[in-house]
Amino acid sequence: MVKQLLIVCICCWMSVSANGQTRTISGDAGWRMFSIPKTGATVSDISDDTAIQGVTGGSDSDKAANIYYNAASDGSNGWAIPTNMSTAWGDGLGVIVYFYDNTTGGSSELPLDLDVSGSEPGSDVNVTISNDFTLLGNPFQSNINLDDIDGNASGAGILFGGIKSSVKVWSDASSSYLSYNLGTSQVLSAWQGFFIEKASGLLTDLTNVKIPTTAKTGSAADIEVYSKKNTFDYRSMDLHVKGEGYNDLSSKFFFTAYSNEDEDQFDGTKLNPINGSPNIAFIRNSGEEMLRLSQDARALNPDVIQEYILDFNDMGISGDFELSWPNWTNIPDEWTITLTDTELDIEIDMREESLYSFTIASKQKKSAQTVLQVPALKAKASGDEYRFKVDITPGITVGLENEFARIEQFELEQNYPNPFNPSTTIRYSVAENGPVNISIYNITGQKVAELVNTTKAAGSHQIAWNATALSSGIYYYRLTAPGQVLTKQMTLIK
Repeated sequence: MVKQLLIVCICCWMSVSANGQTRTISGDAGWRMFSIPKTGATVSDISDDTAIQGVTGGSDSDKAANIYYNAASDGSNGWAIPTNMSTAWGDGLGVIVYFYDNTTGGSSELPLDLDVSGSEPGSDVNVTISNDFTLLGNPFQSNINLDDIDGNASGAGILFGGIKSSVKVWSDASSSYLSYNLGTSQVLSAWQGFFIEKASGLLTDLTNVKIPTTAKTGSAADIEVYSKKNTFDYRSMDLHVKGEGYNDLSSKFFFTAYSNEDEDQFDGTKLNPINGSPNIAFIRNSGEEMLRLSQDARALNPDVIQEYILDFNDMGISGDFELSWPNWTNIPDEWTITLTDTELDIEIDMREESLYSFTIASKQKKSAQTVLQVPALKAKASGDEYRFKVDITPGITVGLENEFARIEQFELEQNYPNPFNPSTTIRYSVAENGPVNISIYNITGQKVAELVNTTKAAGSHQIAWNATALSSGIYYYRLTAPGQVLTKQMTLIK
């Protein structure tokens, strides 16, 4: 069963009022990523509770700004400083604010309460998207089902309306970004901000993200009744780095039926830590450049050895570090997982050990800590050779009470997503080599598309279908193989 998690206010929040209009900031001085649950929120909604500097009308307008919003980051100039205290950044967008744990220049010692008066948006919130990364925020005074947000892009096999599955939340308490995934029944807290990334390979561009009022869920609701709108089978394993005063907790191995070794919607770009922390990333050759990823998604049941190259970026900081892999979800017992320190030629069985300690003598200049650097640094930032690699050797997959077992039978699965607009993916299995046909029919029985008509090897397969040219309605997809026919229904909603 897919676990449902609450993305709590990891950024050192402590409490929220019954009506969702008060949030307590605690912990140490540092950056917090959040949203304000009020339509038309402005800087003044924050400045009455904490010092705002670098903004006209603020406590110290001549000092460096301690507040930014991010409407459309391309990695270099997406951050904006509000013009004055009346600046509104727009419903559904998030902000980052540096909170000072002192009483200088209008500041307050932590903890302190942020409170707003006013109404939350009374209808669906639509956010304009123009570049690769955008800092969104929960606009409502209640938790929301993260899976209910949706983009307006389309393309073959594209899920979540063109939003990449991996979303990021900055945690000041952990001094790291944390990664979560669309499609895994997560619940986003009120007041929380989160980064989304635009998927690649889109047929139509992602220009709008909708956060519907129907996403709201009562904070007292039984977690088992939360939406499972886009849930899917997946496996994951976290990869953490810790040093003296530094953490990177955002990297994750991820496996789905919609992923492979090429770039796909479940890969996630590595964001540069706000505090300049050393970090580790997966390296992917895109054909044009080497990409640094926080999440490297592969097939749910890979049938060959999976090799991962890992770039450790020390950010100019020398010292002792610890690499660990604390959280495993649905990873089959039969998989052999080996970490190699290529510099010292040491191999670690990641099932037998829980962490690996190593020392870095940095050869690069310490990175300037600036909040304006949003996405990933370039690959191979710590020398010519990558320090680590991981090899995963799959065995016979029998995890999750055989739910993900390698299928050796004739089977047609429910398309995903369903309902869909305009693309969906159909997974199927055949027991032996032979001719296979998959065709689509409308409600009157007329064939409207033929997706597969060829010889297929025994095993599991999938095919994407784009129904852009068809109207909303019920359709049937039929799998035909020698002596066998299976049919299922799906719904196109435009």
